[in-house]
Amino acid sequence: MDKLPEIAIQTINRIFAEAAYMFVDKINEIDGSLLDPDQFEGVSLMFGGEWSGEFRLWGNSRFAAQAAANMLGIDENGDLARSKGLDAMKELLNMIAGNFLTAAFGDQPKFEQGLPMSLDKKFFEDDLKKDNALLLEVEGNPVIFIVNFIGD
Repeated sequence: MDKLPEIAIQTINRIFAEAAYMFVDKINEIDGSLLDPDQFEGVSLMFGGEWSGEFRLWGNSRFAAQAAANMLGIDENGDLARSKGLDAMKELLNMIAGNFLTAAFGDQPKFEQGLPMSLDKKFFEDDLKKDNALLLEVEGNPVIFIVNFIGD
């Protein structure tokens, strides 16, 4: 379990680069002026099997629009990119989840993944304070990734 943050970073780097042409840097702290909860969208995905838990991904609206634009080949400043941002985040999280579970636990344990769902913004502040929150910078945007295992 000690290698999970490293596996998460490697997985996120690969998925963001391949699917959304975005590059990720792990950071230790996010500038507080960039952490307005109203500017963030969150998505979650539950998983079960030998281990159970939930993945969470938070990103600001600019990140979501850029991800959608890059994934769909559209203008990131357009209405379509803004309207598809949450869907892009859900798809990225879905890809990260499957790849992370295989990288972390191998292909022998069988996992069931739920569908990516939107998170209520009321969870943002608590998620930001979690010890297992990975703080990332993606193309200049703050992004938070969390894996919660049930029973930890």
